[in-house]
Amino acid sequence: MRGELKVITFDVGNTLIFPEPSVGEVYARAAGRHGVTIDSAVVSSRFASAWRAQQASRSGLVYGRTHGEARAFWLAVIRSCFADNPQLVALAPVLVDELYATFGRAAAWRLAPEWGQVLQACRRRGLRIGLVSNWDIRLRGLLAEFGLLEVVDSVIISAEYGAEKPDPAIFRFALAELGCLPSEAVHVGDSWQEDVVGAQRAGLSAVWYNPDGAFTPERQPGALVVSALRQIPVLLLD
Repeated sequence: MRGELKVITFDVGNTLIFPEPSVGEVYARAAGRHGVTIDSAVVSSRFASAWRAQQASRSGLVYGRTHGEARAFWLAVIRSCFADNPQLVALAPVLVDELYATFGRAAAWRLAPEWGQVLQACRRRGLRIGLVSNWDIRLRGLLAEFGLLEVVDSVIISAEYGAEKPDPAIFRFALAELGCLPSEAVHVGDSWQEDVVGAQRAGLSAVWYNPDGAFTPERQPGALVVSALRQIPVLLLD
């Protein structure tokens, strides 16, 4: 930190909440309800590739700002994921209805078990807490189900604010709501490009949450790396 720490912001997906069961399992179950058997591990691999490809193919907001725009994105992901199965491609408009509803509810996700410990440590230090996420319009309702809206000071969602990480603008929205300078804030997230590079471009310090020990070919000056969220209070607050 270059100054006194006053604010800490967190990414949401794959930092604070995680699909439970896996996306592949949920997609495979949805296919099974329509009479198609498919291996969940295969679906997980295909989903990851389809998601990345659809993200890369879009200009502007990946998830859009409305339910209609978000559903269009996820429909394209589903079609790409099941591209080798004509029956599932034909069912994609039905599947997107089911899956969009499923992943909009807390029952399809689990909250990081360390979150309570980290939250309490931050509050003991008097820190203001924000969430900064690239997500579609469903996220605020999902956070409400988890009780997260009640315990943080700001929630910045790309679909609501019109900017996505790594654009520094989304971090500036958070800083404005939390009332601090970039030098007084640190951001924690699992994406090297979106969270670490994006936060540092906006002038924040950054912590890369890297539980799987992923390799990155570049080293961002000053970025801390943790493999578990419970390490954050030790590194930043003690």
